[in-house]
Amino acid sequence: MIKGIAKLLPSKLSHRVFLAFTVLVLLPMLGLQLYAFQRIEDGLFDQVHESGRIQLEQLKSAFETTRGMLIPEVISIEMNYRLMEMIEHPERFDAAERVGTMAEAFEKIQSRSGENSSYFHLQLADRHGHLYESGERRLGDVDAEQFVTSKGPAPGMQPVLEDSPAGKILAYYDQLTNAQGEVIGRIKISFLFTSWIYANTKTFLIIQDYYLIDRQGSILTQSGRSDLDPGTVRRMLQGAGAGPRGYVDDKHAVLLQSTPIPALDAHLVSGSKLDIYFGNARKIKSQFVSLFLVLALFFVLVTYYILSTATRPLLLLQKKMKELVHKNFRLHIPPGRYSGEILTLVQAFNGMITDMNQLIQRLKTEERQKESVRFQVLMAQMDPHFLMNTLNTIKWHATSKQDPDTARVCLALGKLLEKSLNVEEDLIHLIKEVELVHAYAEIQNFRFRDKFTVDFEYDPELNYALVPKLSLQPLVENSIIHGFERMKHGGHILIRVYVERGKLFMEVIDNGQGLGTEDSPRRKLRTRKGIGIHNLRERLQLLFRHEAYLELVPMPIGCKAVLCQPFLLSKPFGGGAEQRQAIEGSGS
Repeated sequence: MIKGIAKLLPSKLSHRVFLAFTVLVLLPMLGLQLYAFQRIEDGLFDQVHESGRIQLEQLKSAFETTRGMLIPEVISIEMNYRLMEMIEHPERFDAAERVGTMAEAFEKIQSRSGENSSYFHLQLADRHGHLYESGERRLGDVDAEQFVTSKGPAPGMQPVLEDSPAGKILAYYDQLTNAQGEVIGRIKISFLFTSWIYANTKTFLIIQDYYLIDRQGSILTQSGRSDLDPGTVRRMLQGAGAGPRGYVDDKHAVLLQSTPIPALDAHLVSGSKLDIYFGNARKIKSQFVSLFLVLALFFVLVTYYILSTATRPLLLLQKKMKELVHKNFRLHIPPGRYSGEILTLVQAFNGMITDMNQLIQRLKTEERQKESVRFQVLMAQMDPHFLMNTLNTIKWHATSKQDPDTARVCLALGKLLEKSLNVEEDLIHLIKEVELVHAYAEIQNFRFRDKFTVDFEYDPELNYALVPKLSLQPLVENSIIHGFERMKHGGHILIRVYVERGKLFMEVIDNGQGLGTEDSPRRKLRTRKGIGIHNLRERLQLLFRHEAYLELVPMPIGCKAVLCQPFLLSKPFGGGAEQRQAIEGSGS
């Protein structure tokens, strides 16, 4: 999956940086701001929801308190003996007296209602057709006789919703009876519900519309002109789809909250218009998003321009690199047009081209030198058999003349020449190297009339350890030439070979003149860089790098040369046992 996503990424550096800037900077910032606005809206919504719920409960409580004041007022009329007598026998009283007494009773009832008195209207009619009303407001023409004899709403102070010139009212009806249980009149108390709601909600913090809704979802009365979605109202009454924050009428952008009123078999519903509270926030959000997109587009264009300016030199470098091979590394970028990191990059590129040209020239020079050396080697090997045949001729001639010493020297010299002319071998077995040392020592003893001896000390298991070809011969030569220079006889060379910690040590110890002090001529003579020892050190460096070394160690008598190299063992698969034993016998 990661590989699939990687394939969708742009290949150019400028496009990658542009994509990274957009995805990692712009989009997270936009998402963070939108999240912040959403949190603000959620906070406002919670505040509106909680405040609306509190206001709705307050309104319901006030309504129940106000409604509960009506029944005691009706009872107070029934307990007033004079009023009941006027209602049952109006002919016993003067008309003006009846009207005055009724008005005085209505005023007392309304005065006990306090600030709600203006929302109550009382109507009382006797069976003789006399009608009495409270206050100056009339809620319509009423026929007293029809009012008393009507079989409309059942008595018992059950509320009935009616229309009136003042709007929807809640009408409470009750019958007035005498001691014999005969109906002598009827009373109606009208509660101006719509006006009462409007007056009691003016001081609320949250602006809301209030609705009285029956169980079928029909709006009985409302305090505002806002419409509601019938489907949302039905779901609210059925209790379906309720969220933790109430019901939202998406069509009209209204938050609905309800509370039941059992006495009316209805629900009191509040509607909060969300546009009032979220209109400015959403407008600011829209403006911010628009401004952010404009600024983001501006920054994107500026970023793309900067990236193009920065990557243009890189594209030039890429083009120049493609042309390197075709132009044989003869390229150079003028640094005058660039600055900063790009200038450093251009200078590094030019320096790299210069170093590469120098390296190529060096390789060409070394190649020519190798060709020259190879030519010289070929010249040296042009006719080695001629030299070997000449030595054999001298050897047989010396043998025929009864000169065995000359014959042995010719044989030893042949072995040395044979190994030295074989350039295909760099490492040989220790047993072969010992043979070469024997041959060299025999030639030198013939020259110096046996003034030194050579002994070997090593484990036969090391016969097939690999050592550099002609590695011991220069050390033996150093002992003979410089160590035994002033000696007539008695010279001794001990060659010791052993293995320690994975390293092969070869020591050449002589009893000649030592190295002496730091400034003595003998030390300078024995430690000067002879051709043989110098070549040996270079060969060790080429073969083993830093894993091999050669050093001269001063001793009380004579000198010790130590050669250390990695231990390499290469035993043959079979054969060679007789030859190995013969050499060991001669070395002892």
